[in-house]
Amino acid sequence: MANDLYREQADLLLLCIDESNLSAELRWEAPAHPTPMGANHTIEDSAFPHIYGELNLEAVVATSAFREGATGFEWPPNLPQNSRPD
Repeated sequence: MANDLYREQADLLLLCIDESNLSAELRWEAPAHPTPMGANHTIEDSAFPHIYGELNLEAVVATSAFREGATGFEWPPNLPQNSRPD
């Protein structure tokens, strides 16, 4: 999905968040912006976490720069695979 929505964007940061530690409401919803032309996914089959309120830092368990490589975005090796979205 990142390859469809965030191509050629720099300075992206991935946050791994422990939902049980969030103080604000979390909802899984369609992206806030339209799906770009040529995307492999549609809004109907996509859901992203949206936090309604302030993100409390106690809920952030890991961070990593998210950079686009020659073949697109790849999951950073320093982040646990079990935190990777489906």
